[in-house]
Amino acid sequence: MNQKKKYAVISHDAGGAELLSSLIRNTNLDCNYCIRGPAKNIFKNKLKIKNARNFERIIEGSTIVLCTSSWESDHEYKAIKYAKKIKKYTIVLFDHWVFYKERLIRRNLLVIPDEIWVVDKYAKEIASKHFPMVKIKIKKNYFLQNFQKYLSNNQSNANTNNILYVCEPIKNHAIKMFNNAFYFGYDEYEALSFFLRILPKLKIKYNKIIIRPHPSESKMKYNYLKKISNKISISNSKLLINDILSSHSVFGCDTMAMVVAKKLKKKVYCTIPKSGKKLSIPINGIVRLNENFK
Repeated sequence: MNQKKKYAVISHDAGGAELLSSLIRNTNLDCNYCIRGPAKNIFKNKLKIKNARNFERIIEGSTIVLCTSSWESDHEYKAIKYAKKIKKYTIVLFDHWVFYKERLIRRNLLVIPDEIWVVDKYAKEIASKHFPMVKIKIKKNYFLQNFQKYLSNNQSNANTNNILYVCEPIKNHAIKMFNNAFYFGYDEYEALSFFLRILPKLKIKYNKIIIRPHPSESKMKYNYLKKISNKISISNSKLLINDILSSHSVFGCDTMAMVVAKKLKKKVYCTIPKSGKKLSIPINGIVRLNENFK
C-alpha cells in the first residue's frame, strides 16, 4: 500500500506564498506548515493553519517537503538543506521568471531540489536550462485563476478613477542576492521618480495615485511621496485586488501584481528606468515607458 503524501510546507516571501497557498487551498493537499515573514499573513488569510516554530519536526514527520524560494530569507534554503540531509523528497515552487539558481544559493553553496514546480511554460523553459537533470512540472496558477473568477462575479468595476503604483524592494533584493544595491541598474526610488516625471506626458485622467507597498516593505516607507502631491495616497487595503479594481491603470517595475492587473484587463505600464534591466514578465501588453517616452 502506498504511503499517503504528507507535505511539510515552508515559505517566506510573498510571491511564492501567494501561488502556493492558492494551490493548496484548491487541491486540498495534506500539509503541516512552517511559515515566516510576509508569507505568514498570506497563508493565514487563505488557510487555517497551525504554524510550527521550527521546520525540523514537521519535515521529519512528512513524506515530501514543499518550499517556495526567497530573496530575503534563508528559511527555505535551510529547510531544503535539512530535508536532503535526512533524505526527504524536496519540491520547490518558483514564482516569477528570474534568478532561479540565485534563490537556492547561500555562501556559494547550491541546494538542488528533487522536483521543481512552475505555473507556466515560460518558467518551465527557464527552469529547464538551470536545472536540466531535475523533474519539472507545470501546476495550475490558482492565484491568477481566483482573481479572474472574482472579476467575472464582480463586474461592477466601471467607476475606476485611480492610478495604482505597485512597489517592490528592489534595492534590498540586489543587496541580499548580489551584494550590490544597484545590481539591476536602478532602485525603487529611481523608478518612482521616473514614474512621477513621465506621468504628465501620458495625459491620463485620474482622481488619485495609490501607492501600494510590497508586503515585505514598511507602510511608512513611501510616506514622503504624500508631500509631493495631495493626489498621492498610501494604500491601507489588505487585499491587492481591491486596489487593482479601484484603478484603471497600474504602474510598477517587474512584480507579479502587474501580471494580476493585466489579467484583470487593466492598462499596465512598466516604470523601469532606461538604465535598468529588461522587463522579465513574459506576457504581452505591458508598456515599458522608457521605450516609448523620452
